[in-house]
Amino acid sequence: MKRPEMPEQEEYRLSTLHALRLLDTPPDERFDAISSTAAALFGAPIAFVSLVDAERQWFKSRVGLDVAETARDVSFCGHAILGGDPMIVEDAVHDERFYDNPMVTGEPFIRFYAGTPLSAPNGQRVGALCVADHKARTLTADQRELLDHLGNWAEAEIGLIYERQALRRYLAHLLGLLAEPVVLADANGLIQFANSAVTTLLGYTPDELSGQPLITIIHESEREKITAELAALDRASSDFSSLDHGASVVRKNGAQIWVNLALSRRIAVNQRVTTMVLRQL
Repeated sequence: MKRPEMPEQEEYRLSTLHALRLLDTPPDERFDAISSTAAALFGAPIAFVSLVDAERQWFKSRVGLDVAETARDVSFCGHAILGGDPMIVEDAVHDERFYDNPMVTGEPFIRFYAGTPLSAPNGQRVGALCVADHKARTLTADQRELLDHLGNWAEAEIGLIYERQALRRYLAHLLGLLAEPVVLADANGLIQFANSAVTTLLGYTPDELSGQPLITIIHESEREKITAELAALDRASSDFSSLDHGASVVRKNGAQIWVNLALSRRIAVNQRVTTMVLRQL
């Protein structure tokens, strides 16, 4: 078995992959649709979107595979990301790279593999879209073109995620420059960002607040009131609604402080975003 070589700029490639924040995330219907479409169009029992991490390949979506990841050393996709063109293995038993690979000699008993590398917008190849079979196969020119089109679909989804994360980092940078404490929450009311001024005021680090309900920082005596006000903002007919008044919040150490609380909700890219600005009185 031949282990895949390391791509040039491997550290940059890995940093790109990790910045996407796709690894170890729940199933996503966008990628599941790609894998199921690939399996159906190629009549293949196995299809998957893989992401090649430092020591493993992890399957963002998969059809016909029982495992969520494998070691990178035994992965076909570790080889596929080394070039820009699809990698076709018509019969792994007769390929010196794979004939004794445990994925060939054991489950899932791969004989045929076709994988097109998937690049982020910066050009780094982070994974591959693949179809595989338990029997040897060849692809026609039309099927190779189809694989390219499906790869473009997967790359488009990755590109959207890449741009969203880049925008998120830029926004975090801008908000980090503000002197006033600012907290952003998603449509589910979970905190996605808190700037350094929040740490100064409340004692929580941004990581400690990330993923917590927005109402966490409101003193328990005020939570019912603020929850009702957030619900009222939801019912507003415009894409933007806000309110501004005094409120009691709680520091990490349990201390209660009085602030002027500016709450606003905006519809952005079909998502509801809540902004909370706290000004200590």
